[in-house]
Amino acid sequence: MPGERVTPGPRGFHVHLTVRDLVAAVDFYQRVFGARVLLTDAPAEGAPGFAEVVIGGIAVVVSEESVHYDYSPSPASLGGSPVLLTLHYDDPRAVFDAALDAGGEVELPFEEEVPGDGYGIVCDVEGHRWALKSARRRAPEPDPAPPGPVDAEPSRESGGPAESQEQDKSHEQAESRDLAAERELAGSGQ
Repeated sequence: MPGERVTPGPRGFHVHLTVRDLVAAVDFYQRVFGARVLLTDAPAEGAPGFAEVVIGGIAVVVSEESVHYDYSPSPASLGGSPVLLTLHYDDPRAVFDAALDAGGEVELPFEEEVPGDGYGIVCDVEGHRWALKSARRRAPEPDPAPPGPVDAEPSRESGGPAESQEQDKSHEQAESRDLAAERELAGSGQ
């Protein structure tokens, strides 16, 4: 049926980047993103070399381009890359600057609309595009107030952290009761 998922979800995800200069690319990723090299493979005659690295918990395979082996062109051969890889950092400005110091080029200058919330795009030495942005949360968390009638005038007094914890516990209990009631209704066929 359309829209049905027929296979289980993936068990992992990695990025595969094709480059012209494997050593330069891996050096850039280590210096700028703190990449950890897991494995490198020297090429057999005519086969491209590759490396497996980890950037912030994300597996990245970096391989040399090849027109004869499996035709994997690099951004340089294609005239650029349509792919934008986005990394979230507590201090993206420092990473952006490190990328420039390591030979990267600015695609979109780094800007902070509000202090501590910045975004910019840099191309690495091989032409791959990296968006660097703040890891800070964009949307505020919903108010954990318990369900029920809202007072016309909120109280200006607060019982402090203990009262807040009691409200949170009351809210969790109400949610738990609601879920139990939904399960009971579903089980009875209503």
